[in-house]
Amino acid sequence: MKKSSIYLALFCVLVLASCASAGILDTLKSPAEESNWERTTSSQEVVDYVKLVAANSGGRIRYEDMAYTVYNRPLPLAIVGIPAAPKTPAEVGNRIVIHVQCNIHSGEVEGKEASLIWLREIAQGKHDVLLKDIVLTVNSNFNPDGNDALGTWRTGSQPTPRMVGTRTNAQGYNLNRDFVKLDSPEARGHLRNFRKWNPAIIMDEHATDGNRHLHPLCYGYGNNLNDDKEFEHFNRLFAESIYGVGIGTHSDPTTNWFQNYLKPIIASADDEPLFASNYYPLKNAIPWAIPYTEGSVSGATLTSGNGHGARYTSNLPTIKNRIGLLYECHSHNAFRFRVHTHYAATLSTFDQAAKQKDEILSMIKAKDTAMSNRASVTSDDVIYLGARSFISEDYDLGVGVGMVKVFGFNGSDYNSVVSRDLTNNSRFYPLASNPTTRMGALYIMDAAAESSAELLLRHGVKVYKLKENITLPVDDFVKFYNPSQTNGNWTVTKSTSGYEGHNTVTISAGEWNSLALRGKTEHVITKEHYVISTAQPFGVFAAYMLEPRADDSFCWWGFWDGQLYSTEQSAGGSFDIIKTYDYASIPASALEQLILPEDMEQAPLLDGDEIKAIFAGGIPSGFTIGHETLTDGTIRYFLVPVDGVNEALILDGNALTGGWELGGVDPYVGTNWELSIVRNQVVAAFTGKVDDAEAVITLLKYHDSPSNEVEVRTLLVKFSGEYEAEPTCPTLPLPKCKDENGCEISYMAFGLLALAPFFFRKKK
Repeated sequence: MKKSSIYLALFCVLVLASCASAGILDTLKSPAEESNWERTTSSQEVVDYVKLVAANSGGRIRYEDMAYTVYNRPLPLAIVGIPAAPKTPAEVGNRIVIHVQCNIHSGEVEGKEASLIWLREIAQGKHDVLLKDIVLTVNSNFNPDGNDALGTWRTGSQPTPRMVGTRTNAQGYNLNRDFVKLDSPEARGHLRNFRKWNPAIIMDEHATDGNRHLHPLCYGYGNNLNDDKEFEHFNRLFAESIYGVGIGTHSDPTTNWFQNYLKPIIASADDEPLFASNYYPLKNAIPWAIPYTEGSVSGATLTSGNGHGARYTSNLPTIKNRIGLLYECHSHNAFRFRVHTHYAATLSTFDQAAKQKDEILSMIKAKDTAMSNRASVTSDDVIYLGARSFISEDYDLGVGVGMVKVFGFNGSDYNSVVSRDLTNNSRFYPLASNPTTRMGALYIMDAAAESSAELLLRHGVKVYKLKENITLPVDDFVKFYNPSQTNGNWTVTKSTSGYEGHNTVTISAGEWNSLALRGKTEHVITKEHYVISTAQPFGVFAAYMLEPRADDSFCWWGFWDGQLYSTEQSAGGSFDIIKTYDYASIPASALEQLILPEDMEQAPLLDGDEIKAIFAGGIPSGFTIGHETLTDGTIRYFLVPVDGVNEALILDGNALTGGWELGGVDPYVGTNWELSIVRNQVVAAFTGKVDDAEAVITLLKYHDSPSNEVEVRTLLVKFSGEYEAEPTCPTLPLPKCKDENGCEISYMAFGLLALAPFFFRKKK
C-alpha cells in the first residue's frame, strides 16, 4: 500500500471522528423540544442527555450519579464550573456553590426541562461570564421512578404534556416531606451532596397545583419559626431580588434578569393563550412573581401554600442558615412558556448570586461562627414547638408597605381581571402566640437512639458518643418525662393512620424536669449515650429535632415511640432524653466524635509537610513522597512504598506521631490486591501483578477542649507489587475512553483501520 493511501485512510478516520462530535450541541435538542412540547423527557433520556452535554462541554460540566432509587435508577448530577468543573470541594475556592433540584414531584416537569436547555448552553460557553464566580451541582431529575410512571393525572391543571410522572416516588413517599426522616434513597443522596459541597443556596423547582392568576411564578423561602430571623429576612430579600420585587437594594426591576427575559416573550405573544384551557391572551400576564399562593383570587380559599416544617426542601436550608428557594411556575400556562419561566427564574438566580456573592458568603460565615462560638444558653434562647405563617409585615411588592396584591380573575370569568390584597389573610401573617421551650446547650440521647444519631450525622450535625460513664448532679441537667404519673410513663398520642411511612407521635403530657423530683441528688449517664452540642453551625436545627414536643422532630416522626411507652424505673429503663444548659457540664475527654463512613473520603488530602509532620519529620523506611499536579495547579502529595513481592507494608500506624491515629482504608480490595489492617499496620497482599495501585487511608486526630473535634485527613498511597503465579496468555488492550461518547468513535476508528486493506489494493 502506498503511503498516500495510508494517509488517506487515516484522514478518513479523523474526518469521521471529528464529524461525529463537531457542532453536536448546536443541533442537540431535548426530547421535549424535539416533540414540539408534546411530551416530557424520560429518566434514561435525562441521564444520556446530561452525559452527552458534559462530554462536549470543554470541561465545564462533569457528570456523576448523586444516588440511586429503589429501582436502581440514577439521580443524575451535573457539576458545573468555569473554566473547569471542580473534582472536589477543595477546588471551589472563593466561588459560591448553588444546588439546583428539579422534578421532585415528577408531574411538575418544567424545571427538569429548563435545566436541560441551560446546561446545554453552559456547555457551549454561553454563560461563562455569568458563572465565573459560581459552582453548580445540578440534579435535573430528583424522582426518576416517579418520572417514568406516566399517567394523565395533571391534565386538569396543565393540559400539556398529557402524560407525566407521579407526585410520589416508588416507595409512595412525597419526597418533599422526607427531608427530616430521610427514608428515601433520594433524600439521603440530597443530604450527602449537601454535606459534601456545602451549597450556600438550594433551589427547588415546582409547578402550582391549579390556582389561577396572572403571575407566571410564585416563590417561597424558608419560614420555620426557629430560623434565625436576620438570616430569614436576608433569605427573603434575596428571593425577591430574583424577580425584581420587594424592598431590597438588589430588587431594581429595570435591571432584573427575570423580568427582562419574560417581558419580550409576553409582549410578542398577542394571540398565544395564557391558559391552555381557555384563550385569555398571554400579553396580559403580569411579568413578576408573588409569594406562593393557592386557591381562587376572588374566592375565600386563597392561602399560603408553603409549609413551615424542616421536612420541606426549601425550609431545611434556612434553619441551617443557608438560602432556601421555592419556585412554582403557574401550571395553567402553556408548557413551552412554563419552561421559559423556570429558565428565566434559574438564570436570574445565578445572576443575583453572582452580584451578591460576597454578602451571602459573609452572612453565612458570620452565622456559622456565631453558633459555633456560643458560650451559654439564656432563657431567651428558645425553640418554637409549633407552626407559623408566611408573610411578615414589611412586605412591599409595589403596592404599599405591608401589602401583597395578587392579580387574577373574577371566578371563572377570564375576561374580568380582579386583584386581591392579602394584608389581612391570617394564613400569611405570624400567629399571635406559639409554645416554646428553652433550648439546651447539650442534648443527651439514649444509646437506643442510634437511628436518630445517624440522621443527625446525615444532616451535617456533629454528634459525639460518651466513652465512659459520667455522674452529673441533678442540678446540672433536666430530663423529659411526665412527673404527674408515679410510674414515669410517657403520655403520648400515636396516629392511627400512617403519614409518609410513619405513625406520628404527639406528646400530650410531659415536661423537662429535674430528677430531684424523684428524690435523687445525682444521676449516672452511661457510656454509649449520644451527646449533641448546640454550639455548632446547625445547632438550632439539632435542638428542633431533639425537642420531644416539636412538631417536626424525631419524636414526632415516631423514631422514639418504641421507648416512650416504657417505664423509667422498670428493668432496662426508659428512653433517656436529657439536656443541660451548660456547655461545660460534660468534659471533652469523655466524648468521641462520630463520622459517617461515607464521609471519610471527603476529608482533605495531606500535603507533603503534613506527611512529614505525622512521621516526626521522617518518612518511614522504604517510602518516598510522590506528587501530582492537578489541572488547577494544585499539587497533591502521597506516599509511595517500594515495590514488594506478594505482600507489602503500606503504612505503619504505630509510626504516627502528633496525636494522629490510623482510622481506616478505602478501598480494601482492588484488581490483584487486597488491603487489610493487621496490628495497626496497613498491609497489601498481591494475587497478581499490580502497577500504580491507589488506596485512600484515613487518619484521625482527637482534640480536647475547647474544640472537642476530630480532625480527619486522608492519605493517598500509590504502590506496586507482584505475586508469582502461573503465567497467563496476554490480552490485546483496547483503548481507554475518557468519556462514553469517545468510545464509539475510538472503536469505529479501529474498525475502519481494520477494513482499510480491502479499500486500498496493492498494485501488481
